Amino acid sequence: MIYTNKKEGEKNMFSYQKVHELNRLELIVYKYIIGHTREVQDMTIREMANAAHVSTTTILRFLKKMDYSGFSEFKFALK
Repeated sequence: MIYTNKKEGEKNMFSYQKVHELNRLELIVYKYIIGHTREVQDMTIREMANAAHVSTTTILRFLKKMDYSGFSEFKFALK
């Protein structure tokens, strides 16, 4: 099962099971990405960290849990 707000038929980025394994700060990152997908596409990791009120390390930890090797791979998948 997939847990995103994307339309049916589009490739989904986050599995339902993995989202349920996130800690409080990682969940903030997830919710920020889901709520601001278009803006995140053009942000640096520092801009996103400031906007979501978390550290860049928290974003990288979140991405690792979602099976991305880093921010660049995530942004490529997002676009």
